[in-house]
Amino acid sequence: MRIEAKQAFPGLAALALVLLTALALSGGRVIYGDPTGEVPLEMPESLGPWTGENVMFCQNDQCARSFAESELGGAEECPACGGALSQVSLGENKMLPAETPIFRKTYRRTGRPDILATVVFSGLERRAIPRPQRCRGGPG
Repeated sequence: MRIEAKQAFPGLAALALVLLTALALSGGRVIYGDPTGEVPLEMPESLGPWTGENVMFCQNDQCARSFAESELGGAEECPACGGALSQVSLGENKMLPAETPIFRKTYRRTGRPDILATVVFSGLERRAIPRPQRCRGGPG
């Protein structure tokens, strides 16, 4: 049996695309950012005109308030109830494994609303990556 060129063309085109893709992926990679691959383990103190400040959370489940570090004046206990303070919220502590790295700052600029920025690393366990249903949005 002889296959006509018209019938063979789609298969040859697909094979050529697979080979070109494999060739393109086997080449060198461009690494953006820090070429050592190290991830900074803290949030920046400022972002242009925005000034960052750490946020602390009460670990008492009856209070569970949050405070800017400047509101605490160096206190290590919740000013509202006397509970322990942590940079990780009570809900995050209950939901995520203990070794999950979480970094957070509130960025402020005069005349603008505050921006709360949070980075959650996956940690060593898969359950450290929250499902989309558990991610919380901002105000509004």
